[in-house]
Amino acid sequence: MLVTLRHTSTITLDLAVESVSWVLPGAREVGEATVDIPRESNAFNPAYVDPKGGSLITLHHGSLGTWPGVVRTVEQSAAGARLSCQHLTALTSIRPVALNRVFENHTAGAIARVAVGDAVTGLGRAVLVAGTFVEAAPALPRYEFRGQMLSEVLGDLADQTGQEWAVSDAGVISWLPRTGALYARLLCEAGDLAEGRGAVDVTGRAVAVTVRDQ
Repeated sequence: MLVTLRHTSTITLDLAVESVSWVLPGAREVGEATVDIPRESNAFNPAYVDPKGGSLITLHHGSLGTWPGVVRTVEQSAAGARLSCQHLTALTSIRPVALNRVFENHTAGAIARVAVGDAVTGLGRAVLVAGTFVEAAPALPRYEFRGQMLSEVLGDLADQTGQEWAVSDAGVISWLPRTGALYARLLCEAGDLAEGRGAVDVTGRAVAVTVRDQ
């Protein structure tokens, strides 16, 4: 599989990927990957992989797309190096939000925007950045920051509202209502489905007509 490694320099080459998992952020789990670098490979170089961990890695899978991550550990041997990696969403589990901040009658999107702003400052070259935060109903009566990890706050808000967060391949964190898969063609005509089967979902102020296949 094509793999891009980035530390002080960047290289893209074909390496053996022992395993890789894709996990939705809402599952409160983190995708993991194991990548092997032969000792004779050009990638066996501290310019591309920090032996202490922390380098960035992107796996390029033909049908599933790209998988952006961080190298957690580097295990060296006579044969080369084995990289244990976690998806970029893992960075949300090591960054806390502020202490003693209370929100009353705010939407989850508004709270999530503040949480991300609190947590992602100072991540350096492995930075996560704030993207789109849609403020859709409902408003939460009360939510408190107690120094939780960012992932815990986002997970709590998702559980309470059914809305979703995601980290893009470029490390952009976004918050969106759960709207299903948009279809390209017209779905609604005078209140009736023009085509397709399933349930129409109109979510809060972020109005979108969608179909969930059934």
